[in-house]
Amino acid sequence: FTLVEQLRGALPVEFLRAHVLVRTQEAIVWWAPSAIRPMFYTKEKGREVAGLSGKRYPQPGLIFRLQGNSLDVRAVACHDRPEPHTPLYRAPYWNVNDRGDVCLGTARTPKNVTVESLPLWEKAFFESEFTHPNAAHKLTEHPGGFVGLWKSLAGKRRFPAEYLADAKETLGQLIQR
Repeated sequence: FTLVEQLRGALPVEFLRAHVLVRTQEAIVWWAPSAIRPMFYTKEKGREVAGLSGKRYPQPGLIFRLQGNSLDVRAVACHDRPEPHTPLYRAPYWNVNDRGDVCLGTARTPKNVTVESLPLWEKAFFESEFTHPNAAHKLTEHPGGFVGLWKSLAGKRRFPAEYLADAKETLGQLIQR
């Protein structure tokens, strides 16, 4: 190790793909454009929630931040690559608290925190079961609440941005905290 590497740590040399927004010694922040993905819910929360499980739903654009083995997620209303001034919204998912921290529970997460591993982190997030509400504030502006939102989106092609709840934070602020 050189003195510089010892002072700042050894950051591996990686090819940064277009969806990677920030890469530091401590974190990787990336954008996942809106997509249609299956979602899975625990059966213990009742028949109505269990009925949502396994269906494909349109997802909003998402901002993921990985720090160590801690994963955060926020939503964005834009369809283009987000900028520091881009407003963030609450990710409309169970297992996510008000700050965007994800309770990974028994999710099978990758062992590595690298640019190459980012698709596996997304897969771990979406292919695990959403088991519990974890936020004190509302996750969506949908008039039917959380369950009403996902019931209304089954089989649809796009996520309506008007149902996103404001996180009162910009991408730049998320990156700085």
